[in-house]
Amino acid sequence: MAGIFISYSRKDSEVAHKLMADFKSAGMDVWVDWEDIPPAVGWLDQILQGIEQADAFLFLVSPDSIKSEVCKVEWMHAKKNAKRIIPIVVRDVDPNATETTIRDLNWIFLRETDDYAKGIDKVKLAIDLDVEWLREHRRLQVRALEWDRKKEASLLLRGADLRSAALMLATHGNGDPKPSELQDLYLSVSKRSERARTAVFITAAATLVIMILLSLFAISQRQVALENAQAAEVARQKAVENEERAKSSEKAAVAAKAKAITNEAIAEAQRSAARGQIYQSRTGGLFTSTLFAIDSLRRKPSVEADDILRKNISLLPIPVKQSEREGSILHIEISPDGSTFVSTSEDGSACLSRFEDGQNKFCVNSPGAVLDAVFSPDGKILVISDSSGMVQVLNANDGTPLKQFDWGVSVRDVNISPDGDLLAMTRDDARINLIRLSSYEPYGEFSVYGNLRVTAFSPDGEWFAAASDIGSITFWNLGTKQIITGGAHRDEIFEIAFSPNSNQLISGSADNCAVLTSPFTGEEILRVLNEDRVTNVAFSPDGTWFVTASDDFRIRVWDTKTGEERLRFLQDSVVSEVKISPDGLWIASTGSDRTVRVWSAASGSEMFQIPLREDGTVLEFSADNRYLVAGDLGGNISIWDISALSMNTGYMRFDEFVSNIEMSPDGGWYAASAGGEVWVFDPALFDTRITPQGKPIIDFHPDFVYDLAIDPQGNWLAASTFEGQVALFNKSQGNTRSIASAGPAQLLAFTPDGQSLILGSEDGMLQNRGLDGSDNGILWQAPSAVYAIAVSTTNQLAVGMDGKVVILDLDTKTVVSEVSAPGANYLLTFSPDGKTLASSAWSSTSSGQTYVWVLEDGEYDKLAEYSGPPTSSILFDPKGSQLFLGGTDEIFVYDAITGMELNRIRQKSDVTGLTFSPDGETLFGSSLKTIQVYDLTLMKTIPEEEVVAAACSRLTRNFSTSEWRFFFNDEKYVQLCPNLPIP
Repeated sequence: MAGIFISYSRKDSEVAHKLMADFKSAGMDVWVDWEDIPPAVGWLDQILQGIEQADAFLFLVSPDSIKSEVCKVEWMHAKKNAKRIIPIVVRDVDPNATETTIRDLNWIFLRETDDYAKGIDKVKLAIDLDVEWLREHRRLQVRALEWDRKKEASLLLRGADLRSAALMLATHGNGDPKPSELQDLYLSVSKRSERARTAVFITAAATLVIMILLSLFAISQRQVALENAQAAEVARQKAVENEERAKSSEKAAVAAKAKAITNEAIAEAQRSAARGQIYQSRTGGLFTSTLFAIDSLRRKPSVEADDILRKNISLLPIPVKQSEREGSILHIEISPDGSTFVSTSEDGSACLSRFEDGQNKFCVNSPGAVLDAVFSPDGKILVISDSSGMVQVLNANDGTPLKQFDWGVSVRDVNISPDGDLLAMTRDDARINLIRLSSYEPYGEFSVYGNLRVTAFSPDGEWFAAASDIGSITFWNLGTKQIITGGAHRDEIFEIAFSPNSNQLISGSADNCAVLTSPFTGEEILRVLNEDRVTNVAFSPDGTWFVTASDDFRIRVWDTKTGEERLRFLQDSVVSEVKISPDGLWIASTGSDRTVRVWSAASGSEMFQIPLREDGTVLEFSADNRYLVAGDLGGNISIWDISALSMNTGYMRFDEFVSNIEMSPDGGWYAASAGGEVWVFDPALFDTRITPQGKPIIDFHPDFVYDLAIDPQGNWLAASTFEGQVALFNKSQGNTRSIASAGPAQLLAFTPDGQSLILGSEDGMLQNRGLDGSDNGILWQAPSAVYAIAVSTTNQLAVGMDGKVVILDLDTKTVVSEVSAPGANYLLTFSPDGKTLASSAWSSTSSGQTYVWVLEDGEYDKLAEYSGPPTSSILFDPKGSQLFLGGTDEIFVYDAITGMELNRIRQKSDVTGLTFSPDGETLFGSSLKTIQVYDLTLMKTIPEEEVVAAACSRLTRNFSTSEWRFFFNDEKYVQLCPNLPIP
C-alpha cells in the first residue's frame, strides 16, 4: 500500500478532500494536515515528518498554492528528501509563474473541465510506477533521516540489509525518484562501518592467539618476578624518601586545588547559562531562564549569560502588582478615566483597583460567579452581573449599592449605552431587558432565537446588537425601534464588536468564520475563513483592520476593506482573549499556554512574553497604554508596566518587502524601497498614515531595488537594482533619469561634495559617475569581490571585501590604509565626523562579527570587536556615540567607544534598514513590509553593571527552596534577587 502526502492551498480544500477519499478507497495511505496532526503538536514539524514518511508527494497546482509559503516549504522538503513529486493541476496557472522544480515535471490535469476519472487513473499510475523501488526509497530515507538526527552507529545498515540497499540504489540510480544525497551518504557511512566491524573481528581473533603465546611467556617470567621483588623493596625505601620531598610541594598542591575550584565555578556557570538558554526557548519559561542567567553571572561573568539576560529584559515588562482571588478571573473592565479597573471572579467578588499600584479601592460580593461588569460613560456608576441572576448597580467611587435586580436566571452580559441612558441586561433565557439608568424604569424587552451569548451597543448609540448560539445576529435601532435580523453564521457566535464608525459589526463563530455585517440591512459585507472556531474579535481604533483569535492557536489581522490577511501570530495554545491597545499599535493575547503575549500590530513582532501561574483568561490595556492587566484560571491578577513600548511612535505598511530606507540630511524627506518601487515621503506622515498614498517615484518592476543613497545636500536620490539598473531622482525638479540599464547590482554612495556618485559591485569594479551625466571612469579595480562601500566626510572611501576593509583617498584615488577583518565585510558605516569606521562581517564558520576602528594619525586602529548574530544593517547615531545594528527580531544598541551593549529594540524579522532624524531623537527601522518609528529620547540604556538589577526588576520572585534543591541539589540556597520574595 503506497503512502502519499497531499500538498494544497486552503482554497483547494474541496478537491483535496475528494482526492483523499478516492486514494483511501484505493487502499492508499494518505497524509493530509487537516486530520493527521494531533492537538498540541508542532504543526510544521508534523507536516515535515509526514512528507519524509510518504512514498509520493502530490502537489495540487493552483494560483493560490504556487504563492503559498507553506506549500513552498512542503515541496522544497519533498525535493530535499528526493520524493517522487507529482504535480496535479486543479486550477489553471501560468507555468512560468511556478518554480522550476514544479514546472519541469509532467503535469496531470484535474481541473473542473477535465475528465476526472482519467486524471485519477494517471495519478495512480504515476504513484504505482516501480512501486517496489518507491517503497524502498521511502524506507531508506526514513532510516537515513533517523540516523542523521541521532548520529548513532546502531542505526547504520548492516549485513544483508546493507547489500540489498546498495543493490537497489545502484539499480535505480537514475530512476524516479533518484536516491537522495542523504541516502548516498548513509550508504557510504554504513559501508565504512561494515568494513570497520570486519576489521575489528579479524583483529580480535589475532589478539586471542597472541594472548595465548604471551601467557606461556609469562610463566617463564615468574622466576624473574621473584628476583625483582628484592629490587622492589629497594624502591620502597626510595619512595619513603620521595614522600618527604612531596611535603615540600604542599604549596603547589594548594594552588592546584584553587585552580580546580575555579574550574568548577566556571563549569557551574556554564551549566546555569545552558539551562537559561533552554528555558528561554520554552513557552512561559522566561522567569526561570532569567534566574538561571543571573546565577551564571554571579558564578562567572560570560557573554552567553549576558545575552540571555538582555534578550529576556527586552521581552519582559516591569511587574506592578500581583494579587490573588479565590476563584478564576472572569472579566476585566477599564474605568472611563483609565486610572482604575474592575476585575470579577468566580468566587462572587468584584474589586475596583488602581493601575499605578494595584491597590483595591473596594470589593463587593455577589451570590454567584460575577460574569460581567461595565462602567457608565461618566465613570460614576458600575454595574455587575452574576450567574445567579443578580445585577447590582453600584457607586463607582466607593462601591455603595444604588439598585439591585434579581432575574432568577444567569445574566452573562451587561452593557450601558454610549450616552449613559440605557442599561442592557442579557439573560440566559434568551431575553434582554433594557432600563433607564436615571430612573431604573423599564425601556423595553427583546428576545432572540436560541440562547443569547453576547450583546453590544454601537459607538454612536443608534444600534443595539445581540448574537445567539444558533448563529443569528439581531439589530435593534434604538431610535426607530426597527428590528433587523441577519443569519451571519451556521453555528454558535462567541463574540461581536461594532466598528468605530458604527457602520459594521464583526462576529466570530464556531463555524470557523469571522463575518462583517451591516446593521442597516443585516447583510453580510465580508467573510474571512479561519482554520478553527473563532472565539475572539476586535476592531482597530481607526476601523481599518480587525483581529481574530481562533482555536488553531493563531491570531490573525485582517484588512477591513479587502479581507486580506495582513499578519498572523502563534500563541502556542488555545487563545482565551485578545485585545487591541487604545492607540492601535499593540495586540495582546492570552490563553492556555500560561502566557500573555504583546504583539506589534505593524509587523507582528512579539514585544513581550509574560509568564502566568495558570491558564490566562482575560486581559485589558489601560486607557493611556501604559499598563496591561491580566487574570488567570487560578484567580491571579497581574499588573504590568508596559510603558517601554511608548518609544514606538508610529509605523507605515507597504505591499511589498522594504529593503532600504534613507533620510535626507535636513530631515525634510526620506526615501524607502519596497520590492521594485522607490517611495519618497515627509516623515510627518507617520503621525497620520499607516500606508503610503499616491504612486512611487520610480517603479523598476519586475526588477527589485538593491540599494539607495541620498547626496549630502539632499538634492539627489540614487537607486540601483539587482539587474544592474541605476537611476537618479532630482528632488527639487521631481524628474528621474537612468545612468545604467544592465550589469551587476551596484552599491551606491555619494561623494562628500555631492558632485559624483560612486558605484561598486561584486566584480570588484568601483566607478565614479558625475551627476551632470559625465563618466569619470574607473575609480579602483579591487582584486576580489566588493561587498560594501561607505564614504566619510573626510573624503575617504571604505571598501568591504573578504577578510579586510580597504580605505581609499578619493582625491588621489589611491589606497591609504587596509585593516584586517575576518569574514565577508558586507556592511560598512562611518561616524558623522568621519573618524570612526564600523564593519559587520559574516562567515560560514562563525556568527556575525562587528569591528570598530578609530582614525589616529592617518591610521585606523581597532577600537572594539564583538560577536553576535549576523546583522542586516549598521549605522552610527548622528552624535557618533552609539552604534546601531539591525539583527533578526532585534535592533542592538552599542556604545561606539567601548563596544558595550546598551539596549535592544524589538522588531520583527531581519531589520534591513536604519536611518535617523538629524537630531538623533528619532530612529526609523525597516523590516518585512513595515517601517517603524522610535522615539530614542524614551530609550533607557542598561550598562553592563546594571544588567542584573534590570533583570531582577522584571521578575516577581526568586527560586523557591524546593526549586533550588531540584536544580542545584545540596548547594546552599542563594537569594539571586535580594529585593524579591522567596516563595
